[in-house]
Amino acid sequence: MELMESPKLLSIVVPTLNRRAMLEMTLDYLATEIEGFESQVEFVVVNNASDDDTLAFLTTLKTHATARVVSFDERVDIDSSFRRCVDVTTGRYINIFGDDDLPMPGFVRRIIEALDAGQNPALIYFNRLIGDEALHRVAEIAHPDHGMENVSFDTESFIREFTHNPGFITSLVFDRNCWSEGERFYSSDFQGYKFLARIYGGSKGRTCMYVGMPSLIQRRGIQSWKKEWPRYWLVNMPRLLTALEEAGITSGALEQWQSKEVSLKRLIVDCVVAKAYDYRVDDPFWALASRFQHKHRAILIQLVRFLVPPFLARAAYFRRGKYRVNKG
Repeated sequence: MELMESPKLLSIVVPTLNRRAMLEMTLDYLATEIEGFESQVEFVVVNNASDDDTLAFLTTLKTHATARVVSFDERVDIDSSFRRCVDVTTGRYINIFGDDDLPMPGFVRRIIEALDAGQNPALIYFNRLIGDEALHRVAEIAHPDHGMENVSFDTESFIREFTHNPGFITSLVFDRNCWSEGERFYSSDFQGYKFLARIYGGSKGRTCMYVGMPSLIQRRGIQSWKKEWPRYWLVNMPRLLTALEEAGITSGALEQWQSKEVSLKRLIVDCVVAKAYDYRVDDPFWALASRFQHKHRAILIQLVRFLVPPFLARAAYFRRGKYRVNKG
């Protein structure tokens, strides 16, 4: 595939898969935000072999005159989809924007202002509001305790402060060089965070920026990856933080994650999720998850492993009908 030459500062790229109903609103909002910045911003939509009417919609796309559509016939997993997004864009900085999320007024302007500030950041991470898919409730702020100012960190401090949070890709703008330089961290050991691992791994010694003013709306609905969440969160995230510490990219991040992000309640819930999704007692997950917790919490993980019947976990977890068991 031949890329269009572009001297642009920023690429905003929207990967999409069978989300036609939400995609149109997302593109409309982004188009409004990009107006006036066309000379600096490349706008791309990447269709991951959708089989609803997404392709027909994109074929006649009138949302934005400068939007470029790249459509693939082969469907790939989410990690490969993100790699495609990087490969088909040309901007120095990249923002992969979720097809069901929405920018708030000033989103693109804030990116450009941050990039023009002269700090040459490795990445910019935006605070956000969180709501439901229908936008009936948009009340939760992702980082209520971090203030609404722009704050610069060195990479070591940034990773320790935010650990996994920039894994919400819509909130992340990153330098293409970080993606290239962090390739060795793109490992299956960090499944669920492979993309973030690569960016963090290429950010050593750089400046990272946090924009405190909420600039996006995350529309939280059915989470198809929920079955894998316990493995991602309790095994792969501490693996990643350990690897980053061993590489000298950060320090103290694993301890921060253990003490401030894995509360006792959250640990119990995530272990119940594992049982609800039929993680058997001989699954390596249990031993690996225990390895990254302090002694009393490791014991708690083992108690859930051996004493909580799957049927009881399912009854507790799926009682609200919010999540569905994926038998595929």
